[in-house]
Order: sequence, then structure tokens, then C-alpha cells
Amino acid sequence: MKYLLFTFIVLFAVTATWAAVPQSSHVVVVLEENQNYSTISSSMPYLNGLATQYGVATQYYANTHPSIGNYFMLTTGAIITNNDSFTGTVSNDNLVRHMIQAGKTWKSYDESLPSVGYTGGNTGNYLQRHNPFSFFTDVVNSSSEKQNLVPFSQFATDLANGQLPDFSFVVPNVMDDAHNGTPQQADAWLKTNIAPLIADPNFQKDGILVIVFDESANDNTNGGGKVSWVVVGPNVKQGYKSTTMYQHQSTLRTVMEAMGMTGFPGAAASAPDMGEFFNATTTGPTPAADFTIGVTPASQTIAPGQSANYTVTVTPVNGFKSAVTLSCPTEPAGITCSFDHATVTPANAPVTATLTISAAASAALHHPPTGFPAIAFMLPAIGLVVAPTLTSNRKRWLVAAAVLAIVALMLVGCGGATHSTTTSTGTSTGSTGSTGSSGSTGSSGSSGSGTTTPTAVSVQVNATSGSIQHSTTVSVTVQ
Repeated sequence: MKYLLFTFIVLFAVTATWAAVPQSSHVVVVLEENQNYSTISSSMPYLNGLATQYGVATQYYANTHPSIGNYFMLTTGAIITNNDSFTGTVSNDNLVRHMIQAGKTWKSYDESLPSVGYTGGNTGNYLQRHNPFSFFTDVVNSSSEKQNLVPFSQFATDLANGQLPDFSFVVPNVMDDAHNGTPQQADAWLKTNIAPLIADPNFQKDGILVIVFDESANDNTNGGGKVSWVVVGPNVKQGYKSTTMYQHQSTLRTVMEAMGMTGFPGAAASAPDMGEFFNATTTGPTPAADFTIGVTPASQTIAPGQSANYTVTVTPVNGFKSAVTLSCPTEPAGITCSFDHATVTPANAPVTATLTISAAASAALHHPPTGFPAIAFMLPAIGLVVAPTLTSNRKRWLVAAAVLAIVALMLVGCGGATHSTTTSTGTSTGSTGSTGSSGSTGSSGSSGSGTTTPTAVSVQVNATSGSIQHSTTVSVTVQ
């Protein structure tokens, strides 16, 4: 009995220690500044209300003083530097590098950032040392990644449009993060700007919000002193208080696990995650990310030498965000296709590209002449076979004459000894024969020349992303 009880206790402890961090479509980290744990508990009622309702770490410590090393620990798993005036670049393994590799979207929303993509130094109430992403070579050397450094005003727009990225790093300016302003001012900022996030239907599905202070004001315990750390979300245990000792590298590992990552930079690789704050999930495996493809309209009619435009729509499914390559693998004879964007990337919303299908100038098909009995083409051959079997010379001559008469009628009926071919300009290439009222177009000749009929062809459109491929077809009629 004692053995069974001991086993149960061990299993319970292991389960609690290794509780899984749930997957989240929207992970948001908000940084506050330079306040002791005891000050926050008495000066920020909105934040304390969140801590009471959701989860709070009562033994959470910053890693160092001053600020910059803590911001780097939260994003690289290393302190990097304790020089708040640092202006260099950082090439260490970091959160951005892992998000790019995993195909995750991200933005750093920085209040008072002067412009999108700004990687310069301090200006006004904006401090670069509070924006660690602006130092990473993965961002500084990439024109596309720099576009993820945006003023905080963009946050409300993205939230309202349902376009928050997978990971959001939110940094109030020095007046609103309790650095230069008061804790009460920081608390009011949180209530105004973060309460709408928590109430958002998309966040309420599986969102995770972490509000954490970078360092204490004057406490050096464990490097940076005891600070406030609060987690909010639909999968967070209600009213949960942890007494486990954590630091910033555990926050880094936790948010990365929430995005489905299994490799971690720096100290996050060996740090414990904070899975104890979350309820056990009972849902099945996460559906695979995928996409669908559609083309409109389904069919169009064009003349030889002309083209038609179709709209190709790629719609993400289950959080798909990777690049999709569009192509027409096999083009029918006389037909070409092209895309204004051969590669598209859906990011939380469908994306479109224009497909142009063109017909060559000679794409209209020419058909044999109609209106003349098919048996007429066989009679000369029959006559030539039958004639030698006749015993009377008179009969032979009669058959030969009939053959010649039929051949003559065929030449007249076909519009000449050499049949005309159809071109897009309606001019005849035949050497002899009658012409119709509008030239030998093969459809209006008065002497029964060949006709051009509408020709419908199908064009296959492929959409490929890695091992995923979807196809559809559209129709074009050339006449």
C-alpha cells in the first residue's frame, strides 16, 4: 500500500512538472519596466485583477541589471550585454530566427517608434534598448523582416481586422511602462490597450498573454530582483498562483512552445517551461495546416490572338502561412498562361493572383469542308478498282469518265485544287479556288470552303507549397 501511494505521488509530481504548454494562434508578450514586486501589488489594480483571475508567478526573478540584458534574455536566451547604450548588432541565435524557420509571423509593436522598420537609436519617448528585435542581424539585414517593427498604433488596427501575427511583442514608451511614468499610469495604459485584446473573440479561442516586468527597481536577488509576471488566456488555470522559481529564459521557452517549436536558443534550451499555469487540453491533435485554391470565372471565350484574365484565390486553412507557387504544368497547343504573382503567401487571410490565358494568332482550328457527301470522296477510288474488272471497253470508258466527273465536282466543291487554311486575318493561303464574301476565312466562302468552329480547351492550374499540392482547371474557348 505504501508503495502504491509513493508511486501515485511520484506520478502526480511528474505530471505537474511536465504539464504541456498549449498551442496558441496568438501569443502576446507585454513588457513593463523597473518596479519592485511589492510596489506592483499595491499600485496597479487592473494588473492585480488579472493576476487574481488568471495566473501569477510569485517567485519570478529578472536576470540582471540594467534593462537591456533582460530584453535579450527574453528573446535570445542570453544577456548579451549590460550596456544600455549598446548600438551594435546581435547575431546570436534568437526568437526571430526560429520563427522564420517555423513559418511563424511576428511583429514588435513599439509605442513612439518613429516609423515602420526603424532600427535607429533613442528618440523622444522611444528607447531602442527596449526593442531587442531592432538589434538582430536577422532583422536589420532583411528589408522584409524590418517591416515587422511597427509603431504601437498598428496594434489596434491589426486586432480589429483579425490580423494579429502569431507572436506580438508589445512595448509601451517610457512614460507608459512605469519607467519614467508612475505605476498607476502604466496600469491605466494596460486597461485601455490590453483589455480589448483579452475580450477579442480570436484571442478567446486559444490566445496567451504574458505581462512581465524586465527588472526590479532596487532588488538584486537572482540577478535582477523579484518582479511581477502574469499570464492571461482561455486555457490558463483560473486563480492560479505558482511558487516555482522562474526567470526570463523560462518565459522565452514557454512562448516558443506555445507556437509549436521544439528547439530553443541559449538558456531557454535547458530552462523549465511554465506549463503548470495551463489546463490540460482534451482536444485531439492539431489539424495540419493546409490551403485551398479556386479560380474565377470557370470559363471564358476569346478570339485568336487575344487573352483573358482569371482570378486565382489561395485560402489558408488551419493557420497555413507558407509561400504557395502557382503554375500551369501543361499548356494546350496554341495556349499560354502567365501569373502576375507566381508566388503568393496567405497570412491569416486569402490572397489572390491574376492568371492570364492567351491564344496564339493561329489558334482557331480549321476543319474539313462540310456540305459535300462523304461518300463522294470514296467514289473515285471505288471506280478505279472496279474499272479493270469490266470486260467491255465501252464500260471501262464510261467508268473512267464518271471518275473524272466526280473529281472535277470535288475540286469545285472544295474551292480549288489546293485547300485554303485559316489565319487570324482571314486571308487565304490557297493557290486557287473561289473566295467568300469576306475572304477565304473558311466559314463564309460561297463555294463551300472549310469552316472554323469554337474550340474549348481545359487549362490545369497547380498550387504547390512544399509537399502540399492542389490543382484545379479552367476552360477557355477560342473562336
